[in-house]
Amino acid sequence: MRNLKIDHITFASTELVQLETFFSSAGLDTVYGGIHSNQVTHMSILGFEDGSYIELISTINKGEESPLWNRYITGNAGFCAWAVEVDNVFEEAQKASSLGIPVKTVYMNRKRPDGQLAEWDLAFLGDGEPGTLLPFVIKDRTDRNLRVVPTPSVTGSELKGIAKVVIAVADLFKSVELFQKLYGWTEIEEAKNDCAKLINFKNSPLLLASPTNNSWLKEKVDCYGSIPCAAIIGSRDLEITASRLLICKQEIFFGRKVLWLDTEKLSQIRVGYTEV
Repeated sequence: MRNLKIDHITFASTELVQLETFFSSAGLDTVYGGIHSNQVTHMSILGFEDGSYIELISTINKGEESPLWNRYITGNAGFCAWAVEVDNVFEEAQKASSLGIPVKTVYMNRKRPDGQLAEWDLAFLGDGEPGTLLPFVIKDRTDRNLRVVPTPSVTGSELKGIAKVVIAVADLFKSVELFQKLYGWTEIEEAKNDCAKLINFKNSPLLLASPTNNSWLKEKVDCYGSIPCAAIIGSRDLEITASRLLICKQEIFFGRKVLWLDTEKLSQIRVGYTEV
C-alpha cells in the first residue's frame, strides 16, 4: 500500500483576482506566485506549514487559451486538479505505464515576482487533463522553497495543511479499481450523504464521491467528468477555526467532523476543515 503526500491542489477561474478575493474574504490571504513557463497562466499560493499548498490559477489575459486546464479556467470550475510529491517522477511514470496507464512527463518552471526561477518535473497520469482523477506527480529541480513557503496568513495558525481531497467521479466502481491497481489501497469505507455515495480509502488522502441525485455534484460531473470537487484542510483546533473563519455548516465524514467554508460568494469553491 502506498502512502501519498499531497503536494498541492489547483483552483481555476477566468480571473485570478476573483479567486484571490474569495480566499481573502475567508481569512485565507494568498501570495502572488508569478508566471508559468507557458507564458499564458499565472498563479497565487496559499502555502501551509506541512509543505502542501493551494494554487489559484488563471490566464494572464482573460480569454486567452491555456495549454492546461483551459476548460476549467474558462468555465470557472474552481477545484480542478491535485498533485502528489514523489522522490522520482520518472520512476513513478514508468510504474504507471507498466500498469497500462497513459503517462506524459513534462518539465515546467515559474518565474517568481522577485525574478528567481522555480523549476520542477511532472508526470501526468491517466487520460484527460492532469490531476482530474489520478493525481499528477511532481518533484522539484530547484530548492522547494523557491516554489512554495508557508503563507503569512496561515503561518503559526491552527491550520496544518491539506488533509483530504474529494473527487467527484462518473463511474465509482471503475475509479475504485483504478486507485487500487495503482496504489494498492484495498481497505475502503462506504457511506452516503444527501447527494453522493462516498468511498474513503483508509490511511490515504483520498475520498471519492459519486452523485446520487440532481445536485451541484451531479452538475459538476455532467459538465466535466471525474474531477476534484472539495478539499479538506487539517486543523489542530476546530473551535479556533470555527470562531475565526466563515463556516456555513458541518457534516460527519467517516466519523470525523468537517466544517465547511461559506461558499455563497463563490459557489464552485468547496473547502472544509477537520481536526488532525
